[in-house]
Amino acid sequence: PEVEAQKIEESHKDDSNQLSLENKSMNRETKTSIPGYSSYIASIASDFSREFGDALHDASNRKQALNLWRTSGLDEQEFVALMQAARKLTRKYQSRPTWDAMENKMAYYYATLRDLLGQED
Repeated sequence: PEVEAQKIEESHKDDSNQLSLENKSMNRETKTSIPGYSSYIASIASDFSREFGDALHDASNRKQALNLWRTSGLDEQEFVALMQAARKLTRKYQSRPTWDAMENKMAYYYATLRDLLGQED
């Protein structure tokens, strides 16, 4: 055991758990270099996923928001303003005095956002 502890690994290049230098540099690239990606919109969609109790589907909610943004033709600020408006309407509808509870707040949110964008479901 002592000999083993003193032994120093020379290289990790055959170790499948280690990233190569090429992969390390690729992982350092931000997603902002990906066309049609907005970390701003993705993070807001992620925040809303948690707020509306749908954190389990965070990745698909972010993707849905980014897809809607790309098809909308709006800039980030305009789209985020509509995201906020849809959030406000969802919260308003959620708090209405009625006997039926809103089962899926994210589904309602995205239906509202599509409506504000003038897009069909």
